[in-house]
Amino acid sequence: MQTRLKLAIELARKAGEELRQGFGHVKQIRRKGAVDLVTEYDLRSERLILEAIRQAFPQDAILSEEAGQVSLGDVCWMVDPLDGTTNFAHVLPM
Repeated sequence: MQTRLKLAIELARKAGEELRQGFGHVKQIRRKGAVDLVTEYDLRSERLILEAIRQAFPQDAILSEEAGQVSLGDVCWMVDPLDGTTNFAHVLPM
């Protein structure tokens, strides 16, 4: 589990940097529900995480907010890199 924890921390930092760079620069916003928004930065940061997990641990399950259930396995990663997309999309820093 230590290897997975190290990867999780590394990916959180990388995805966080992607999101920081995107704050205030959102060009694409779409709705996935009445009040649920998705930006290109939600998708980019999630893709970064999913690709790294698949490469490092192809046998693990992944459940992600945008992609849904990506795979099955004994260990399951829960991925939601940006909780607060509405504030992010409206450039509210909280």
